[in-house]
Amino acid sequence: MKWKTCPADSTGTLGGATDPAPAGITAAEELTVAEKLAALRSQLARTTSGGAVARREAGGGKSPVLPLGLAHVDRHLGGGLARDALHEIAGLGFDREQAALPAFFALQLIRPYLTPGRKDGACLWISPHQDLYAPGLRYGDVDPARLVLVATRNDQETLWAMEEALRADGIAFVIGELDQLDLTASRRLQLAAESHGCTALALRRAARAG
Repeated sequence: MKWKTCPADSTGTLGGATDPAPAGITAAEELTVAEKLAALRSQLARTTSGGAVARREAGGGKSPVLPLGLAHVDRHLGGGLARDALHEIAGLGFDREQAALPAFFALQLIRPYLTPGRKDGACLWISPHQDLYAPGLRYGDVDPARLVLVATRNDQETLWAMEEALRADGIAFVIGELDQLDLTASRRLQLAAESHGCTALALRRAARAG
């Protein structure tokens, strides 16, 4: 299973990468350059995120991350998956089409939201496949009656439904099964997730050959 997180990490870099200092710069000057780059990245994030970064720093409400319970992974992600963001997961090899392992991972992520008495908001699973198996959900300790399933016919409808759900009130988590996800569509979903503090998960499933 491969996994892609769309927003930058807490330092403003993608995947923890750092920018090399230009040749001939002293250690003190390098620190100043690093501080300026960090400030510019923070300003850019505030400009493009619709205030999501400011809400995280204010510390109001729920935690800005969703811990996975795996210390080494959570440490790499800065504590866990960002809640108000879009994330992508996909299967590898023969699982690229069925995405069984990514689907199981997604179910484990939303399981706490489906606990009776929780008031975080609804969880939506949007898909053109309609192949979630209710007895299997119960085996994974997920009550299918608490999961809202939305049937679509293609990627275009799935993307539209995901964006509408992310911008609606009372939604905590949105999962959409997609074959293709281009940069424009992913950015729209990211902005919608940030603006309403909702978590979005794009579960990539390769189209069946033939």
